[in-house]
Amino acid sequence: MKAVGADSIHVEDLKEQLNKSQWHRVFIRDTERRELWSTMATVRVFPMVDSLPGDECWLIIRCDQEKLNSGYHISNNQD
Repeated sequence: MKAVGADSIHVEDLKEQLNKSQWHRVFIRDTERRELWSTMATVRVFPMVDSLPGDECWLIIRCDQEKLNSGYHISNNQD
């Protein structure tokens, strides 16, 4: 997945460029063993669709404490 700005950038690279202030610790839900928390950031992007910029949307980046990988999601919510 790529996000489009002045230059195209891969989401993984964009994630590394975010300021510490853009990340927030968010409560997800209670589990049987404990509470589930995640670190999340949101950024407005124009994702690439067939090598062209798509519609503006939210990129949601989620990093769980116990997982080494990140999750990336797109939301078309306008707010």
